[in-house]
Amino acid sequence: MKLGSKTHLFILTVVALTVVITVIQRMTDGRKAQAKIFFADALDADAGDSVCLPRGQQDFIGQAGVVIVTSSTCLACDQDAGFHRQLSKELESVKVPVTFVLNDAANQDQVARELRHDGHKVWRTDLFRFGITRTPSIAYVTPQGIVQSMWIGTVPSRSQQTFARDLLAGFAPRYARINQALFENARRDQGRNVVLFANISKRFSPGVKYHLIPLQDLAGRASYELPKQDDLFIDCANTPARLCQEGLLMLSSMGFEKLTAIDLPMRRPCI
Repeated sequence: MKLGSKTHLFILTVVALTVVITVIQRMTDGRKAQAKIFFADALDADAGDSVCLPRGQQDFIGQAGVVIVTSSTCLACDQDAGFHRQLSKELESVKVPVTFVLNDAANQDQVARELRHDGHKVWRTDLFRFGITRTPSIAYVTPQGIVQSMWIGTVPSRSQQTFARDLLAGFAPRYARINQALFENARRDQGRNVVLFANISKRFSPGVKYHLIPLQDLAGRASYELPKQDDLFIDCANTPARLCQEGLLMLSSMGFEKLTAIDLPMRRPCI
């Protein structure tokens, strides 16, 4: 049976509209995939993330300031205690407020009293809620709590003289973040080494070189099995976010500088 010209035209129009709608939908889905941001509560804040400033805290209002997260049960904190006090005085002399942040547990009371006795400002808070649990850590943050620059661990003596200036200028991030869609669309000549901390299916397109190193073996195997000169992409999709972040920080401390986390969530903003 032959179709009338009007019916035929109607069918062609419907087909054309269907194709257009499908293309637009796929383009929209692609943009959503690239823009989608995942959040997690258990992550420590890093550059670009937020820390949760205690309510009613007025020290940072109107200007950025420095927080020094320390602990009485941290050997590295004891090692750097003198430097931390010296750094505080140096920054305060140029009108940059400094606050020591300690856990609100009773075993931190003595250190808090000593710091206050010496004239330092101290916050007592739940470090998990605050957003920085690794001690010692030093962060330069905005009045809204956005981390501008951060240092984790002891500060080598060779770096202490210029540390205040370097902190305010901003340290290079230890790793970058992208999602799977951005990884798949990245230039192939930038390196396609993907590190897995768990034995999962290989979810990326062909041409990727996988390195499976369980997190507990990372310290002993990374220097021998991973190329330091190349870009390394750490797949965090099937590893708990905090553990994947631990792996990234471990690799950074071992001298790996070209680190990118795939599907590592951001720390959830403070409410």
